[in-house]
Amino acid sequence: MNIWNCKQDINIQYLRRTDVSLSPKRHSHPLEELLIVEQGRAVIGNEDRIIQLDGSFAVIHPRETAHYQANDVSDGYRRWYLHFDSQILSDLMVNDPLPLQFSAVKLTQEQLAVLQQFLHPLLQLRFRNIEPEDVHARKLLLALILNTLMPIIRESQGDAHPSAAGSSTVGEICNYINKHYDEPLTLESIANQFYISRSKLSRSFRSTLNVSVKTYIQTLRIDKAKKLLARGFSIEEVTGKCGFGDSRYFIKVFHRIAGITPAKYRKMAEPED
Repeated sequence: MNIWNCKQDINIQYLRRTDVSLSPKRHSHPLEELLIVEQGRAVIGNEDRIIQLDGSFAVIHPRETAHYQANDVSDGYRRWYLHFDSQILSDLMVNDPLPLQFSAVKLTQEQLAVLQQFLHPLLQLRFRNIEPEDVHARKLLLALILNTLMPIIRESQGDAHPSAAGSSTVGEICNYINKHYDEPLTLESIANQFYISRSKLSRSFRSTLNVSVKTYIQTLRIDKAKKLLARGFSIEEVTGKCGFGDSRYFIKVFHRIAGITPAKYRKMAEPED
């Protein structure tokens, strides 16, 4: 079990269980609760509804809303569990706010895979110091999770939100960037991939995530670079593997985002003898 409880009102936990766990006790939380179940069966209820879900699914409980969840994990149970204060995302989700009511939706394996791309790095940040860039990275990852999930929930409810299409497109763009970060991505090449103009791409990205496409790409590449440096790859190797065409430019961007040079970071990450 892994728990991260930080000062930004974001808690994340990943849980795996194989024993039967039935906990129907009614309870509530002072923050919003998001469950993303990779595998399992559950009966979930509140004052208005009782539903049964199995396989992969997601559930949102608004803050201070009494609910219960009885989990049958006899066939295995894996879930992500997040508590967060939605107010910290007000600048990132202006056009696609969270639903105010209880929501539950089945997830396809493709939808789950997209969410996992954001959940895993968010969990990895749990032991990081509370630095400004880490705070923003955590908020951004949470916003990406929710912006991916909201259109799925609204579609299942038959409620087409005006900005759902735009948020869905931004989620697809983020997924594309995550898969092709090691390639020479440009604003024009990404816009052409999704048959939209560069100006529309920039506006949609910033209005949904409050960050530019360039900043998102650079932040993602530096995160990947840190992992490679920790594994002992040279600066030249990391430059190529992370989509930077020039080592000097890579060093400049790395220092601006991470606060130290790649060489110092790699030395800090070396295991002690």
